[in-house]
Formats: sequence, C-alpha cells, structure tokens
Amino acid sequence: MAEFYMNENGDIIKEKATVEDLKNWVKEYQRRYFGGTEAKISIAISSEAGEGGCFKPTQKLIIVPQALTAFEKPCRILLLHELVHLNLMNDNGDPEPDHGLRFKSEIERLIEQGAYNNLL
Repeated sequence: MAEFYMNENGDIIKEKATVEDLKNWVKEYQRRYFGGTEAKISIAISSEAGEGGCFKPTQKLIIVPQALTAFEKPCRILLLHELVHLNLMNDNGDPEPDHGLRFKSEIERLIEQGAYNNLL
C-alpha cells in the first residue's frame, strides 16, 4: 500500500500507487464483486501524456495513467470500470466498449453492492 512521507519542503506526500497495489485492488474487487474467480489480467502504468485508463481486450491488459496513481480513489474507480469490461468480455466475448446496457447494468450492480462506497 502507498505510504506517506515528508518532502524537502515539509509537505506530507502520499506515494503513488504501484503496479502491485493496483493488482491487489483488482484481486480484492474480483473476489468481492465478480464471482471470486481471479481472471488473468495484466496491469500497466502508462507515462504517455494525455492517455486515459483503458482495457485492451486482446492483451487482457488494464492501463492506468501514471498521473492518476497519486490518487487512490480515482485509481480504484478506474479499475472497477475496466473490470466490468473484462468480465463482460469473459461472459460473452464482448467488452462493450461503447458502454451499452449490459455495461450500465453492471455498474448499477456494483453501486448496489457497495463497490463505490467511500470512492464517490
């Protein structure tokens, strides 16, 4: 988990989330909200300017922007979002990249089950 430290100006700074942190959060969410089965998924942190988070279905890869890793709650929200794509793809081969009805239903299910409590 990310730790806090004091920089040279005396400011308290939280370390950025690591790939290991992100993987642990994914495992937690898969266990709690996606049937407990640990899907094979890779996590990468991208340093490309302006790149948003995304799920690459052919690679079974979730990409998290480096700039977001300083913020735990947005990282967790992004991971839940991308896990919905992953699990929809695993269910019937379609990750619903256009966020259709199945995607929206899954987000509603996650909200009802408390996945976003303390995140929003």
